Amino acid sequence: MKMPLFSFQYLLVFALSILIGVFATPTSNESGSQAPGNADPHLEAQAPSIVATQTPEVKLPESSCGPWIDEVSLEPILRRWLRGEEIRSVAYCSQTAVEAKGFNPSNVIPQVVDLNEDGIDELALRYSCSPTGNCSMKIYQRVGSSYRQIFADRQMVQYFDKVGAKHSGFRDIRTRLHGSCCDGDQVVYRFNGKKYAPISCSSYSYINPQDRSSPLDRPIVRNQSCRQALDPK
Repeated sequence: MKMPLFSFQYLLVFALSILIGVFATPTSNESGSQAPGNADPHLEAQAPSIVATQTPEVKLPESSCGPWIDEVSLEPILRRWLRGEEIRSVAYCSQTAVEAKGFNPSNVIPQVVDLNEDGIDELALRYSCSPTGNCSMKIYQRVGSSYRQIFADRQMVQYFDKVGAKHSGFRDIRTRLHGSCCDGDQVVYRFNGKKYAPISCSSYSYINPQDRSSPLDRPIVRNQSCRQALDPK
């Protein structure tokens, strides 16, 4: 049975009108956004703009002692000490023994301390310090017009003091290594007649295990092996 011509033409026109409508429907405007009539309500809120910012460079205070050096000389400050000149507990330029301005790891920080309590001060020198204050340290005793070294750290030192009674004429020394804001390690050294040697090692912490926002007034001290603490392998 043949389809009437007008029916075929009608169907052809109907199909073409559908195709034209599909291709003529706008899907986006000139800026590339979705057509208003078909906007997704979940995308109507404009995304926050991102502003590119440059992190400022952190610079330590400029040093007055020249470039940093690996080999720190302690002789200039030792000579000043032997001559009886005033020695302050401030940073000195290691090469010239003049007071330093600004941070430099090659600076030397002296401190006089009477370890045998004979009225004659020994000289403790901290040097090669990190920005956190941990330093190498040596201590010298005056011998006539010269000196001898009686202490060399086995662990970096931020702070030290005298503790306990005398042994071989000298008080024990306790040093502390800064680990974080509230904890670190400490070593007690004892004089053996020639020099100081470590006798005990421990960790300390002012962190309150019950409330970390309230630091302790006195630290929690836990003993540890000096072999493991000073010679970790």
